[in-house]
Amino acid sequence: MAEYSATRRTPRKHKRVVMKGTEQFDADGVKLEPGDMQTDQQRQSDDDKRILGELPPHWAVFNEREYWLYAIIIGQAKKGDDTMKNIELSACEEMIMTIIWNNEAELDLAAVMTQTNERYHTAWKPQTVSTFLARAKKKGFLASYQKGRYSYYQPLVSKEEYRKMKLLALLTKFYDNDKEAMKKDIMA
Repeated sequence: MAEYSATRRTPRKHKRVVMKGTEQFDADGVKLEPGDMQTDQQRQSDDDKRILGELPPHWAVFNEREYWLYAIIIGQAKKGDDTMKNIELSACEEMIMTIIWNNEAELDLAAVMTQTNERYHTAWKPQTVSTFLARAKKKGFLASYQKGRYSYYQPLVSKEEYRKMKLLALLTKFYDNDKEAMKKDIMA
């Protein structure tokens, strides 16, 4: 085998073997930066520090639902945005939640269905009510627990909290955070 010569003009026919972690050049002969020699764990840790440094100082104070409420207040959540979809209940989900809010005891599916059908003169079947309950639960408004064969539902968001969220959304969407204009329209 021929000795290595820096003046050799023909490329090597074989790939150069280097022990992992000792590479000084990449495959193209470009000198590696110190950051390129980091392990994946070190790189991930550095990314986390950089990302946390770029976040607003209040980021860790809010849980997810409170953050979206904050986003509405400062006007960063827009109508049609995924963040708004997560905290807005549909009319049917609001009907279900009203039944749950108005009861002291936790209700099961049958009780929610019966009271909703009586109060709102609907003819919803259990599957329909179950779908609305699941959606409200997914959006963070309800919690459920299993007791025997039945699931019981309890609100995670109070009626007052939801009312405030709706008012803030209304203030942001239609009044551009002008409380006086909103007050004037309500009093008229």
